[in-house]
Amino acid sequence: MSKEVVQEPQPFEVAWKTIDGLKIRYATNGRGGEKVVLFSPWPESIFAFAPVWAGLTKQFEVLALDLPGFGRSDAREDFFAPQKMGEFIARAIDAFELTSVHAVGLDVGAPSALFAALARPELFRSLVVGAGASTHPLIAEGVLKSMIEAPVLPPLNAAEVVGGFLASIRGYSVPRFVRDDYLASYEGDRLTRSAALVRAYPKDLAALAPRLTSIQVPVAIVVGRNDPYGLARDAAVLRERLPQARLDVLEAGHCVWEERAPEFEAILTQWVSGGFRESPAGRGARLARDLEQEARNKALVVEAFDALFNRRDFAAAERYWSPDYIQHSAGIGQGRDGLFALVGSVHRQYESALAVAEGDYVMVHGRFSGGGRPTRIVVDILRVDGGRLTEHWDVMQDEATRPSSKSGLPMFGNRFPDE
Repeated sequence: MSKEVVQEPQPFEVAWKTIDGLKIRYATNGRGGEKVVLFSPWPESIFAFAPVWAGLTKQFEVLALDLPGFGRSDAREDFFAPQKMGEFIARAIDAFELTSVHAVGLDVGAPSALFAALARPELFRSLVVGAGASTHPLIAEGVLKSMIEAPVLPPLNAAEVVGGFLASIRGYSVPRFVRDDYLASYEGDRLTRSAALVRAYPKDLAALAPRLTSIQVPVAIVVGRNDPYGLARDAAVLRERLPQARLDVLEAGHCVWEERAPEFEAILTQWVSGGFRESPAGRGARLARDLEQEARNKALVVEAFDALFNRRDFAAAERYWSPDYIQHSAGIGQGRDGLFALVGSVHRQYESALAVAEGDYVMVHGRFSGGGRPTRIVVDILRVDGGRLTEHWDVMQDEATRPSSKSGLPMFGNRFPDE
């Protein structure tokens, strides 16, 4: 195996609890008003959450469970199907005497968590799912598709499968204790037995499909754009079918929780801290977050402003501004020509302090100075479409000096003008 294996201390101690007659491995820590329950992905274990454990437990009460037959928990054949596993998830939450939890079901935990929310919606404050097939007709590619469709699944070699899986993870040096735990979790016939859950996808997802519209719990979906099993497409379809859903697409493969751990942790933290309340209600209302595209949109706006206002490169600016540009500012003529005419009539310098993006919109906090006019602090709001600036709103104020500022603080940066 070519992946670097590093030595690190374990982030948590494990314990065991008997639920439905099975010994279930778990870990718990943290405190806070919100409760997060993490379910192990496959072929991994609760140690998949090692990179985000410290950050989450600083803010929330966190419980991580190895599902039956996964990680080190005992197995039982009837639980190797998403619907039955969903029933177990509900009973496990009861066993820990929890309510109003944020359940995080990744990989095989995704469809199981959705079934749990259908069976016992009162247990859940929200769901976070992803990287697990959850729609029908089934969307799956590569090894996952072959494993599901094989008439008879041959015995799986845990060392080969888990070793190859770990080698496919990018941007994460797998600690030795994590690798060893994954291998021990699926030794013998445990890997082959646990594969029965994904082989049950066609039947169970067909039953889940017409019920997705009944799930009223807010759902955040997180997936890697380059998931080798085709699950980014599954996530997009799932978002469209759920009444209250948000989609975050990260530049990663399958294991977004490890490959992009800081971003995954930030998404989960924002969601649990209140973002789930903002989940859009009603069919047709969707909030789709593509963080990489939003970053590109911010960079586009900042570069466009520099090209037009500072470099005064109108040829370059034509590539940034749409010919169908819509102008809402009361002080600027309509369209791209109206903006270019204003810029051509006076030479102002532009500085930006902050750019924020959500979806197709970018908001920039900036300062316009020079040209024999008062210095103005402006918040520009741009809509980006097809890689071009297509619509604009703004709010502006003359910049206050120290004597005129009632707050005693500058409006832009760390200094008042002329200081």
